[in-house]
Amino acid sequence: MQLPDELKVAIDGDAFCAMATHLNTNEIQNHLMWIDYLGENLIINTEKGRQKTFNIRSDNNISLVIFEPQAMYSSWEIRGEVEEVIDDISANRHIDKLSNRYTGHPYNSCLLYTSPSPRDRG
Repeated sequence: MQLPDELKVAIDGDAFCAMATHLNTNEIQNHLMWIDYLGENLIINTEKGRQKTFNIRSDNNISLVIFEPQAMYSSWEIRGEVEEVIDDISANRHIDKLSNRYTGHPYNSCLLYTSPSPRDRG
């Protein structure tokens, strides 16, 4: 499939995607994700231990809705199969690239660890 130029421009900007995966045979799980592309392939980056990763490994059929936050009623829907799961160091470099695009910082520097304040505890 050839990606439309308008979609590539949106992804190069600040487009997000909602990705639906099969949680099991009766349920679908949705995830709001950062998105990228390389050539004519869409790229999603997630951590190995996440539920969506397990979902994709057991059923590689997914559906994506890609949208720009400022124009949410204009979107692209893509249904297909995950062709490849990459879990080497290049995935770490890629998440830093995405994090820089979406937040202005490498991925690890975006993580905030907080403890609930006493007033937040039940």
